[in-house]
Amino acid sequence: MLNSLNPSSGADSSSCSDSDSSLNSGLNSDLNSADSDEAEVLLNRKDDIAVIALNRPKVGNCINRDLADGLVKALSQAAGDASVRVVILKGNGRFFCTGGDIPRLTALTDNAARYDEINNTGKAIQLIVSMPKPVICMVHGMVAGAGFGFALASDFVVSEKNTKFMSAFSKIGLVSDCATAFNLANLVGKQRAKEFLMLSEPIKAEYMYQLGLINRLTDEADLERETYKIAEKLLSMPPLSLRLTKEFVNNCDGMSLKQAIAWEESAQTMCLGTEDFIEGTSAFLEKRPPLFHGK
Repeated sequence: MLNSLNPSSGADSSSCSDSDSSLNSGLNSDLNSADSDEAEVLLNRKDDIAVIALNRPKVGNCINRDLADGLVKALSQAAGDASVRVVILKGNGRFFCTGGDIPRLTALTDNAARYDEINNTGKAIQLIVSMPKPVICMVHGMVAGAGFGFALASDFVVSEKNTKFMSAFSKIGLVSDCATAFNLANLVGKQRAKEFLMLSEPIKAEYMYQLGLINRLTDEADLERETYKIAEKLLSMPPLSLRLTKEFVNNCDGMSLKQAIAWEESAQTMCLGTEDFIEGTSAFLEKRPPLFHGK
């Protein structure tokens, strides 16, 4: 559901390269303290970019309760820090994310515990989609199960060209979670979505790119550079414009034409009254790069 088009709405909502520094005091430090290299999720900062890394490399970053809790916490912190303008989600080790922790899932003995486990991971998807700033998913190796869901929910996906994607749920007697079916049906249509979900066959990154599910396809050596290239471009753009665009695109499917036009009129009226609009038009006329401040 769209918010009230308040310029500040959403601002208070809920291992990286050597150049990444620890997060400043705007984000809690308990996820990335000096002795937390073994934490399931690492949260670091590079300029105005928050970098969230899934950190269970020995098991393909499969999701247990600690990783799910850490991811929800990291996404919440990044979403709520006004100084963070872009979020990058990545996975440490050989794979981005291979899905759920099967031994843990099979050990759950009652439906309340099972529901709680799945519900917690779903919260991460809701945070990716609802946070008022772009999320870039940087993937490599294998992207399966919930990992597939994380990629589909993100605003941008940058993939190494040999990456494989797979729903995987039907192979072990499950249905998809993490809004995977919902997003696939919206992005590639119901027929193709059912193929991906029911057959659970590996999907090559090149095909994902052709379908429009990947924004950039790169060699392994260029993966991080291409990801940060998009992040830096987003940092140069007006934050309010990006937030409203993300909000509209993520919610316009259920709108009528009349509702969509009404929303655009309200949003555009708001943007026309901002300092960033004045700066953007001045820079255009003066033939110089704009310098936006989110006001």
